[in-house]
Amino acid sequence: MSGFPDKRTGSNCHYSIEDAALGAFSVFFVQSPSSLSFQKTWTGKTHHFYTYRFVNRAPLRDGHDALKVNGCEVTITSAAGRRLYKNAFATDFKISTDYVKQIVADGRARWKIENEKKKILNAKGYHLTHNFGHGKSIYQVFYGG
Repeated sequence: MSGFPDKRTGSNCHYSIEDAALGAFSVFFVQSPSSLSFQKTWTGKTHHFYTYRFVNRAPLRDGHDALKVNGCEVTITSAAGRRLYKNAFATDFKISTDYVKQIVADGRARWKIENEKKKILNAKGYHLTHNFGHGKSIYQVFYGG
């Protein structure tokens, strides 16, 4: 790879082309093959492909004192390659290929329950919005108004 031409100019040339190319392919050569999992299901009409990715002990922010969380992501694609669904979940449970599917199923079930609750309350005139943060008071965690 050292034979690739380097046509970059300016001061942002800290990494060699060889390092950049190897870094791009490094995702395929992780030491633990358990960070990626696949599943193929039949819906009765077509196949759906589930791709699960996960990471353990990822910091939530920069800094040595950052809280470490475990996270997983699911992407469902059709046989034609069209993305049908994508979501990510954070947990304090350690994630492995044995448990990633169950954690995603639990996360999707929890999301469905919360979404149904929101729809019922909105139908009764409360007009709540989704809450993606904790806000300034504990009540915003539960009601997100």
